[in-house]
Amino acid sequence: MIHLPVCANNNRTYHNYCVLRCLRITVNKSLEMVHRWECGTDPSEWQEREEAVVPIIGNIPQAGPEERNDTEIDWESYAHLDQK
Repeated sequence: MIHLPVCANNNRTYHNYCVLRCLRITVNKSLEMVHRWECGTDPSEWQEREEAVVPIIGNIPQAGPEERNDTEIDWESYAHLDQK
């Protein structure tokens, strides 16, 4: 699981946006992201943190169709929200 913390409107930090989104769908419909990073993080630190997580792009080969990342389309199944 990728750790990119987000702060929600309930002043709690979640592991990443996907976790927050799953909780919003299943538990609390009013839950929303306020900003990336941990709650209580000084806004002056955000830019420095943002630059630290941006990957260095260079000669990165294109992924073929068999390596496609479909989590954007099928994230409910990855979070097991499609099971009843």
